[in-house]
Amino acid sequence: MSFLRFYFYYILLHLSLTGSSFMQIGDAVSVKLDSAFSYTYSDNILKDNYHRKESDSFTTFTPGLEVKLGQSGRGLNFGLNLGYAFNRYYETDALDTELLKLSMGGIVANSPYFKTKVNYSFTEDQIASPSISASNQVQATLIEINSESYSLSSEYKFFPKLSLELGLRGKKLKFDTLSQFFASKDSYTIPFRLIYDYSEKFDIFYGIDYTQRDLGPISYGLPVTHPLYVDGYESDSYYYNLGIKGDLLPKLSGGISIGYRAIEFSSQDLRDREAFGLDSNLMWSITPKVNSKINILKTFDASGDGDTYNGLTINSITTYFLNSEYNAGFNYGFSEKKYIGRTDQMTSSGLTMSYIPSQNYSITGGWFHTFSRSVRNYAEDQFRFIVDLRY
Repeated sequence: MSFLRFYFYYILLHLSLTGSSFMQIGDAVSVKLDSAFSYTYSDNILKDNYHRKESDSFTTFTPGLEVKLGQSGRGLNFGLNLGYAFNRYYETDALDTELLKLSMGGIVANSPYFKTKVNYSFTEDQIASPSISASNQVQATLIEINSESYSLSSEYKFFPKLSLELGLRGKKLKFDTLSQFFASKDSYTIPFRLIYDYSEKFDIFYGIDYTQRDLGPISYGLPVTHPLYVDGYESDSYYYNLGIKGDLLPKLSGGISIGYRAIEFSSQDLRDREAFGLDSNLMWSITPKVNSKINILKTFDASGDGDTYNGLTINSITTYFLNSEYNAGFNYGFSEKKYIGRTDQMTSSGLTMSYIPSQNYSITGGWFHTFSRSVRNYAEDQFRFIVDLRY
């Protein structure tokens, strides 16, 4: 038994030092074990400032698997990631749960004139929410959610400088617990892009995105005929846009589109809307050691209470590489949701420090702050410590 234990540890040490896969099948298939352990402390675990703030700590252990098929740049190149997270709270046992995470995708056709990418993901998630018990005490309630997303994108070059991109993107959101108090959401988007290869550095494109969204009803456990029963509805939205992608400036790369958004509702109780649209995904190389990823999105969407809003989301991740193994990060996020009659806002920020000695494992610690101004205002501070292992 001691010999077997020594042999097992020897294999893991060898994999960690050399970066080898856990299993390699020829040149086309590789399998890696991809696991993580994290510790999180929150000073407001229920995200509630109206009642007394509850603090708690929890650990998350996520054993996972990564499978890759094919070789980069050569025909089929497909990957699968599977993980199962075990969340355990130190005091709030009602929030203990297990969550499945699955993602797969890659390039299924690749030639100089035609390329097709596919992606699919399924994620289980949870939200901790306060509720009042029969004894008039604040207690933790677990809201469990599962979401699915898929995408198919094909690009065909029919002239040396002109190509056409078509696709299909879909999202599904469902509440597994307390579903009578929330609206499910099912949507799909058909994007169309006509792309002109302006130069070796960047492309110019014209696009139209059509989105169909179906919001489910909120029953509150009541019959359909009850006055408090909220019917579901459908919406159709359009995004007409012009954009540019590639190396935009010597230190700026990525893509950005601006245009006009319009949304139409099936319900006569809702008013059709129009708005300015924006979608950007940029990388700013400030210095050789500092870069910043900036994402901005201005679009229509719907929340769990069934209301549609005009939303703005801004996220940035700035990384400073101290050396080949250490880097520091600063994260900032802002979101605004404009409903009929109210506006919700949320800001988030974080400071992180990471140690990445090899591609097989990394250690990250950080502090994160969130401030929400909405129907339920709250502020939260978190400390997280994360260890990732890949072998």
